[in-house]
Amino acid sequence: MVFSGEWMAEMIENSKRLTYNCGYCGSKVSPANVLPAFDFAYPRNILGVVAICTACNKPSYLNNREQVPSEKYGKDVMFLPEDIQSIFEEAKKCYMVGAWTAASLICRKILMNISVLKGAKEGKSFISYVDFLEEKGYIPPDGRSWVDEIRKQGNEATHEIHQIREEDALEILDFTTMLLIFMFELPGKMSIRNK
Repeated sequence: MVFSGEWMAEMIENSKRLTYNCGYCGSKVSPANVLPAFDFAYPRNILGVVAICTACNKPSYLNNREQVPSEKYGKDVMFLPEDIQSIFEEAKKCYMVGAWTAASLICRKILMNISVLKGAKEGKSFISYVDFLEEKGYIPPDGRSWVDEIRKQGNEATHEIHQIREEDALEILDFTTMLLIFMFELPGKMSIRNK
């Protein structure tokens, strides 16, 4: 939807057909109300709208180029321990705002945390955590190369000048999601099913 240059009545009419995925709660909604965001230099130009999510009541700024906050990225993983859930959400938020390096480093931290949670000793090298996960069967077949990629990207982000690219961060976040599903969600679903 193009907002720039539209008059108020047309913008209000168009907003009735507006749908978006809320960046806070992830719901696909049509806002009950919108507030126009005017260009102060040219008051007849509407730069975008502030829309209130009908699911969580939080505001989003929308125009024809962007949404702030951006759409919530990634799948929610069930049955995660609270501390893992917290840092996983942090990684997804970093990805949402374009903080690719931060998202990658947090995914590396997630691997360390789940290793310790599953019995590895704290204070070891990252590779020892990867080896632990593999030895205990938590890394799926053919998954070692993905874990090595997280290690490599994390090392580069930590010790080298260049930044992580969006596509690298996306792959790392997707693999981390898959690993969390494999380690927590699927066993959690099975334990409920077997009750």
